[in-house]
Amino acid sequence: MYKNAHLEKSAFPLTPYEEDGSVDFQYLEVMIKRVSEGFAMYDLKARVEKEIEDLKYMIRESRKVLRQKKPGSLAVKTVKGTEYYYESKTRDRTVRQKYLGTADDERVGAFIILKVMEAKQKVMIGDLRILEGIKNDLGDYSTDVILAKLGEKYRTAFWGVDELRELKRSAGRLPWEVKNEYQETAENEGKVFDRDVITCDGNRVRSKSECIIYDILKASHIRFQYEPALYFHDEDYNEFAIHPDFYINCKDGSSIIIEHLGMLNDQGYADTQEHKLRMYHINGYDLGHNLILTSDNNTFGVDSSFISDMIAHVVLPRAKTAE
Repeated sequence: MYKNAHLEKSAFPLTPYEEDGSVDFQYLEVMIKRVSEGFAMYDLKARVEKEIEDLKYMIRESRKVLRQKKPGSLAVKTVKGTEYYYESKTRDRTVRQKYLGTADDERVGAFIILKVMEAKQKVMIGDLRILEGIKNDLGDYSTDVILAKLGEKYRTAFWGVDELRELKRSAGRLPWEVKNEYQETAENEGKVFDRDVITCDGNRVRSKSECIIYDILKASHIRFQYEPALYFHDEDYNEFAIHPDFYINCKDGSSIIIEHLGMLNDQGYADTQEHKLRMYHINGYDLGHNLILTSDNNTFGVDSSFISDMIAHVVLPRAKTAE
């Protein structure tokens, strides 16, 4: 039912009830997470505030450059078919011109870049005023605010993520828990990738390579989650669940994802990973910043010393660690 739900809007049901009137618990879990997280992915006010901060940053940076070199206007003189460019500035009602060169001169290129930056800055300042004007008119639809508006009886009976997690802790994996996309792909191909490799602390992972990464993270006292469900959106802002191999919370409130690519000789697996990496990029996870890839070599081996060094020098300085 949920295969390709991130690509087809109609693939996700519009009601939590089955045809026989029973509750579709898989749907219910997804909706609980959506509502409890306040639909943060679609929080227009937060997006506007982020855009305001980005505009302020770009305006500040352009001002630094233009403060050092404010361009005048461009003048062109044609002599015997050749165009010569000058920078014109008016001072004390006197126009002064500085020769820049012909069209292929780097000084002409640098001048035009400055003029483009100056013009963009004016547009950004105008947009900033517009966004700041509408920001305070936008509504707040965070869950707490909406529940407060509905009344105490709704707040008391609301079943949120914390209750869901408590059920999972007490009862183990719930029967309606969202499947990992590897399982879903594998089952469609008639292959089931079980978690049959046991880590140093007794948990199960899908491969020896993942076990190495898991054990090194544990030995480094790094706080992490293995294959948690994250809710992302695709190019059309359709929401879907994605399960990274390792999800690491950082000290500054950001996060790092580690993905191990193990079966790239399998075309179906490779296609799934290509799609997964594209979705990571759309949702703000980029290689070299907060997305780390490891892979098996040509003989399906893995360099554990490299992974250990990478975790020690790239992940550990940023990650939250066990107290």
